[in-house]
Amino acid sequence: MRAIVEPARAIGHLLLVPLLACGDNLHVHPPACAANPFDPLRYETLLSNGPGLTEADARHACQLRGEDLAIFSDQQELDAAAPMSITPAWIDGRLDVGIDAWLAASGCAAYLPWEIGFPLPPVRDRESCTVLDGAHRLANTSCADLAYDGQPLTAFCEVPYTGTCEAAGALTFTVQTDRIGNGRAACAAAGGHLLRIDSTAELAAASQLAMASGVLTFWLDATFADNAWSSPEGCPSILPWAGGQPDLTEPPRCVIYDLTINGAQTVRCDSVATAVICEAN
Repeated sequence: MRAIVEPARAIGHLLLVPLLACGDNLHVHPPACAANPFDPLRYETLLSNGPGLTEADARHACQLRGEDLAIFSDQQELDAAAPMSITPAWIDGRLDVGIDAWLAASGCAAYLPWEIGFPLPPVRDRESCTVLDGAHRLANTSCADLAYDGQPLTAFCEVPYTGTCEAAGALTFTVQTDRIGNGRAACAAAGGHLLRIDSTAELAAASQLAMASGVLTFWLDATFADNAWSSPEGCPSILPWAGGQPDLTEPPRCVIYDLTINGAQTVRCDSVATAVICEAN
């Protein structure tokens, strides 16, 4: 993968594609991607220090940060989020020629109000993917391209939004400073889970709770192993990385939020004990 330089802080919606029989033909009716309430903390742009990023490289770069290529679920999200991108940028949306539909990687139908004249038909056997152009309009090009309109392609990333994991519960501070495994167990015993950040407001509330409790760092519920981020419940957390982060050497890696630098950073899961904030289920 090409090296990624420091991002300019700016994925997915998990739904299955149902197959419906109609007469003698089999038709696919992909569901729309779940509505995603806009929060600027969920998005970021990643740049390349080379000639640009292919769609696959862009997606992988997002995923290494606990994100994926951005999906727009409606015009409101498009209008709010697109200006945060550094364009031209890859977003989630790939032509499935078998059903002649544009789908996100998870199989849902992304909201893609195309610029006039788009989408263009794919060139020969080259796959076609979606980009935000320099005017934040939607266009398509070969997924293997590194540039669009003569400009290097970037990655516009978004923290995956499931529609089921994001209901924030009440936050409680557990007095102990502990390792992440013990912290997760303590939260589970109390009927909750380790803190996952779902919004700017929740990050502010957790930070205030930590400072009121006299601590400056606390765990976030995310672990990097096997080249992917995960949590015990399968729910993503916003990971508002500090500069130079994440450091993914020597996995598994876990995440703490550090109020002295106002950002998240990775640590070895078994080498650090820090504050535990639990969130009600």
